[in-house]
Amino acid sequence: MSGMRIQDYTAISSAAVAVSAAVYAAYQARIQHRREDFELARSLHADLTTGAAAEARDLLGTVVFTESPPKGKAAADIRGAYFTLLWCFERIEGGRRSLADRRQSKTNPAVKFLDDLIGWHVDFWRDDFGKVRDWLAQQPDGPVSDSASRAAFDRLCSVFPTSGSGPGV
Repeated sequence: MSGMRIQDYTAISSAAVAVSAAVYAAYQARIQHRREDFELARSLHADLTTGAAAEARDLLGTVVFTESPPKGKAAADIRGAYFTLLWCFERIEGGRRSLADRRQSKTNPAVKFLDDLIGWHVDFWRDDFGKVRDWLAQQPDGPVSDSASRAAFDRLCSVFPTSGSGPGV
C-alpha cells in the first residue's frame, strides 16, 4: 500500500478550502437576506405611518369619529384618502406575503416584526373602513367600488382574525 502523495494532500486541502468558502458565502447570504427582510418590514411600516398614507389616515379618522370631513375637504378628498390607504395596505400585504414565502419551512422573524408593527392598524381599520365606506355611500357620488382594492386588506385581516388577538399565523 502506497502512502498519500503530496498531490493528494493538495487536492484534499483545496476541497476543504472550497467547501469552507461555500459555507461562508451561504452564511453571508443568509445574513444579507435577513437584513433585507427587516428593511422591507421597516419600509412597509413607514409607508403606512408617513406621507400620503398618514395624511389619508388623518382625513379618514376625522370621518370615522365626527361623521364629516375636516373643514375645507370634500367627499372626493375622502374617497381619494380611502383608496390611498387601501392601496397602502395592499403594498403591505404583498410585502408580508413575500417575506413569509422566503422561508416556507420556518417563520421569518421579519414577518413577526412587521405583524407587531401593523397589527393594531389592521385591527383599527378592519371596522373603520366600513364606517368610511358607509359615509361615502351617502354622498352624491354614491357608493365606492372597492372589491378589488379591498381584497388585499381582507387577506391581511385574516392574519389577525379577531380584535386584539395578534397574528393568526
